[in-house]
Amino acid sequence: MLNINADFAKNLLTGSSNKRDLTRTFAHEMVHCLQLNRYGIRKFNPVKHPPLWKLEGYPEYIAYTDENQAPGYQFTRTVDRLRKLEQEKARRVEMQPGHFDPIIYFKGRVLVEYLMDIKGLSYDEVLNENIRASEVYDELLTWRKAH
Repeated sequence: MLNINADFAKNLLTGSSNKRDLTRTFAHEMVHCLQLNRYGIRKFNPVKHPPLWKLEGYPEYIAYTDENQAPGYQFTRTVDRLRKLEQEKARRVEMQPGHFDPIIYFKGRVLVEYLMDIKGLSYDEVLNENIRASEVYDELLTWRKAH
């Protein structure tokens, strides 16, 4: 499952150019296993799968549940951070000091969080092919202006 060095005592994965939180990475990868189990190899495989923001956003949403439910967490700040990164055309986002992920993982997480926690959709509903990232992002920004 992991092809990089793991330090269980420090809860850290270390690759040649990046670090990742071990617990969050395990949670993320286990959600991929659950996606495959629920939707099958014909819909979730390396060649055919939902758009990347849905495929990776939901595992990130689950992996960051502890942060999203922590006292003081404000979804509006997360949306503001995403908007700033999008304006800067960032390709990677620092999730923790020295821990960088592709922006699509973060954006997917934020869009999924919006759809599920604010709009009340299930992941099955999020997977609907009529739900597109650009439309959800625009709707999210409109929502943010009101909040």
